[in-house]
Amino acid sequence: MQYAQYNNTIETGYRVDSARLVNNGAQVMNVARYYRADNNSKFSNKYHFIEVPVYLHTQLNKSKTIPLYWNVGVTVSQMFASNALIFDGGTGVYYKDEKFYHNTQVAAGTGFSVGLLSGSKFPVWIGPSARYQATQLFTNQISGKKHLMSASMDIRVILNHK
Repeated sequence: MQYAQYNNTIETGYRVDSARLVNNGAQVMNVARYYRADNNSKFSNKYHFIEVPVYLHTQLNKSKTIPLYWNVGVTVSQMFASNALIFDGGTGVYYKDEKFYHNTQVAAGTGFSVGLLSGSKFPVWIGPSARYQATQLFTNQISGKKHLMSASMDIRVILNHK
């Protein structure tokens, strides 16, 4: 089990703390605050997940001191918090509505890692990886078919290695 946070930055206007009607694709609803779409400021959408990865690690060389691995697998994630904004093209505003997130996500990932300190009690794997969330981020079509994806440098410490 692991924690993951995905971020993306969007250009918004200033936050307005007053009621506004927006169209969420299924109905018109009233929101208490919203962001204008005039590109005067930036907003960082954050998505927080608890994940269960299932990966296959295949050693590509025969080295016992510095092994090279190819890693491939799937991850099931559950979003437990987000501050992400949804855009309403009809009114030209960004607003928050958590009921339109797909909270359960499935991702495919791959990467490579090099084993360091392989003979020690706590070997370390380090290397690049990429992941694509196959599940759409939002349930409504107003926000389009958005998916999360990432590229990262991973460091893993193997505990209780014998």
